[in-house]
Amino acid sequence: MKKANFKLASMIMMMAALIFSACSESGITNPVNNENDFNFEMPVIDIQKADIKDATIENEMSIVNSAVTNGNYNFNQIIETLGLTDTQKEQIRLYLNEHKEFIVTKTSDLANEENARIIDANIERQNILNELKNEMIDDETATVKITALNAEVRNDMDETGIYADFERDVYHSRFEFNGKVKDMLNEEQTEVWNRYIARNNSIFLGPIY
Repeated sequence: MKKANFKLASMIMMMAALIFSACSESGITNPVNNENDFNFEMPVIDIQKADIKDATIENEMSIVNSAVTNGNYNFNQIIETLGLTDTQKEQIRLYLNEHKEFIVTKTSDLANEENARIIDANIERQNILNELKNEMIDDETATVKITALNAEVRNDMDETGIYADFERDVYHSRFEFNGKVKDMLNEEQTEVWNRYIARNNSIFLGPIY
């Protein structure tokens, strides 16, 4: 029994050694940060007015969908086409992550702005319901007041410029990213990058408000 166990252990050790040797040759046992492990992706912003569910006597106002939806545009190919050094790639990674973090922060700020207006509107709605409960107004008047409140909130979101401010800040950040990238490119690389940006202007630059 002991001999059988010894033979089994020996076979396992030999198999392990073979696997380790094969893995070593392929580089698996010594992983490195390959540039392909990082996807160069620019956040794509689609902004529309928030989808608001109007308040009624029965229900509070609420946001069905926030104004901002996010996606990503992969630009690994142009990074490879530029023939960047590892140092340049790492620097672009840093710039891109800074931009992404900025987008996350601004998106959160915008959602908070939207929610704050909804909270205020529901407080006002409750005041109207209190008037109705205390028979200071009738159902028809309460409905008229709540309908006016819905319109007021929508207009307030437009007139205070929270969406225009968001778009402006996002596009400013894109311009900053683009400028940092170009600053580290040589003349030939800059020409290639500029042509690429021109073809994808809405993603990498876009209008400034």
